[in-house]
Amino acid sequence: ETRIQRQRFMQKIADSEIELAFDQGEIIAGQHSAPVNEIEFELKQGSIHELIQAVQPWVEKYQIWLDSSSKALKGQMLQQALQAPPVQYQNSLTLHADDRIGAALPKISANCLEHLLPNSSAIAGQQYEAGHVHQARVAIRRMRSALKTFGQWAGRDTQAWQDQLAELFRQLGATRDRDALAASLIPQLQLAGSPVSELPAQAEAVEEDISALFRAPKTTLLLLELIEFSHQPQDGKSKLKKQSRRQLNKMHQQICQAESAFEQLQAEEKHRLRKRVKRLRYSVEFIASLYPQSAMKPYLKALKPLQESLGRFNDLTVAQALFEKSVSQQPQSWFVLGWIAAEQHHIEQQIQQELTAFCQAQCFWK
Repeated sequence: ETRIQRQRFMQKIADSEIELAFDQGEIIAGQHSAPVNEIEFELKQGSIHELIQAVQPWVEKYQIWLDSSSKALKGQMLQQALQAPPVQYQNSLTLHADDRIGAALPKISANCLEHLLPNSSAIAGQQYEAGHVHQARVAIRRMRSALKTFGQWAGRDTQAWQDQLAELFRQLGATRDRDALAASLIPQLQLAGSPVSELPAQAEAVEEDISALFRAPKTTLLLLELIEFSHQPQDGKSKLKKQSRRQLNKMHQQICQAESAFEQLQAEEKHRLRKRVKRLRYSVEFIASLYPQSAMKPYLKALKPLQESLGRFNDLTVAQALFEKSVSQQPQSWFVLGWIAAEQHHIEQQIQQELTAFCQAQCFWK
């Protein structure tokens, strides 16, 4: 049940009409209730650009933030006594062989936002779990990959967006790293008989900062700009399939340059390789609907294990840095560091083999 008092009025901007509705009240399910205090902006007629223009001053003046969850979802959460909404995963994307790059990039951006906004809303509302944080980071990385791979044909400079998304991604990183390590590393240490069975104490709390991050006006304004972009086809005339072929070739060759001596690469070079593999994986997923699955399958079969092993190696590197800081207070951490070093050596050899297999895989786009 909803008990809402609504105030509404119409705003005209140029040729557009936007309805603003301010809702105050509560949602009730049995003995439970949740307050409602939100403002909705609805485009009745006109352009998405003018709708975003109408919202921006409210963000800047009142620090409102974007919440994509509906009252129905909130009511279902109350009814089922859920502490957080379902985690949103990426949806499949359908492009067409005759799509131009200017039309395809907004579609790709919209797909990334469908992935990001439900998770970012849960985090902003402080009703989230580790999965929301992880999927928000995946969605941000997918959006960054799309802009970096195809952004030069966007009809505008996307570098500022890429920089803002990179900072957002970085600020979410500490929480994701600890959650991933707690889920994967700790059980393995316990099986190995480690005297240490938990991560080193965290220097500072991050949960409140993460929620504030998605309530910050600069984040909301960035999301609004991306929403506007995702609804406006650009001027790029070249076909997506032709342009993506060039980019995929470039990324594939850059990755294969590391085949000869992965173990000898510096830490930063290994990290860069992992980012390139992820970007290639996301770029392939974006254009997957343009090619037969039978042609793509062997390539992905070689790419996926390489990405997973590089991710595992990165997690071990993060864990190594955490435990190195704790050695002076907890000497038992030397056991963990020895175990990590052995695991890293094993995975480096595995990555070397997977790089060779990947570089021998047939590029499906040729």
